[in-house]
Amino acid sequence: MVDYFHNKPEEHMKNTLYLLKMGFSDSNYPGSLFLCPDCTLLEGVLATNPELRESTDVVYVDFEKPRKPLVELIGEENQSLPVLVFADGQKFINDVDGILAEFAMTNGCPAKHP
Repeated sequence: MVDYFHNKPEEHMKNTLYLLKMGFSDSNYPGSLFLCPDCTLLEGVLATNPELRESTDVVYVDFEKPRKPLVELIGEENQSLPVLVFADGQKFINDVDGILAEFAMTNGCPAKHP
């Protein structure tokens, strides 16, 4: 007998957007704090599109390498940020224009002006 009232729906897996933490330091420039312009742009897109923010997991990563979460997922050669890793863990986009295009195609966000 199947208990239809206690079966839980399958959890929807989300894509994960990896961004650099805001205000990072770089040992090549002692005493200075930095931001990643591409990551900051995507933060703005997330902030103005609540449905996108709700449907995307966001992970903030330290500037220093190796960036363990990324190395484990997509390999040591793919540590540049930002990067969008698809829910299946097999595909990713690691350039801001590609990420913006993906958001426009799949989440109904406005597209980047040509």
